[in-house]
Amino acid sequence: MFQILRRNPAAFWWSLGLHLILALLLLVGVDWLVTTGSPITQQPVVEAQLLGTKAIEAQVEQLRREAAEQEAQDLPQEQEADTAAAEAEAAAQAEAAERAR
Repeated sequence: MFQILRRNPAAFWWSLGLHLILALLLLVGVDWLVTTGSPITQQPVVEAQLLGTKAIEAQVEQLRREAAEQEAQDLPQEQEADTAAAEAEAAAQAEAAERAR
């Protein structure tokens, strides 16, 4: 290693100088990252009100009524689909029985 330094002493001085400069910059505390302003943006303030239990119960009851109405509308459609599927299955079984004969 010392033979390399004797042949090229400039490399040693450049290396030493660059290391000293980097150490000085780290000690001084250079901000290497570019900061882009405040990460927190101003959001509009939400004005909320606390509902009483009666108001909440009324909303729950309304949602239950709406769910029951929706279920009542969906029930005939499901029954029709079940009936059609059962008829198709029966037809398929009858056709398979005829083929087996």
